[in-house]
Amino acid sequence: MKNTIMDKAAFINVLQEEFEEPADNPLKESTDFRALEDWSSMMALIWLSKLNDHYQITISAEELAKAKTIDDLYQLSLAKVSN
Repeated sequence: MKNTIMDKAAFINVLQEEFEEPADNPLKESTDFRALEDWSSMMALIWLSKLNDHYQITISAEELAKAKTIDDLYQLSLAKVSN
């Protein structure tokens, strides 16, 4: 069953699980995820897989490349779930 993206905080938590960022520096909707120390092409693949597993959505590398903040990725994911 497809999980729906209704709560931005829950969405952020799904992504946060993959980062080793300290708990006192959690991801926020305004976080520029590309500026994070742990961000890499491998992390991009992990996130794309995580979103596919959790929400059954497919986000292309090109779409991810256009996103800068966590909110950008949330809005993109929300649009995919709505389709």
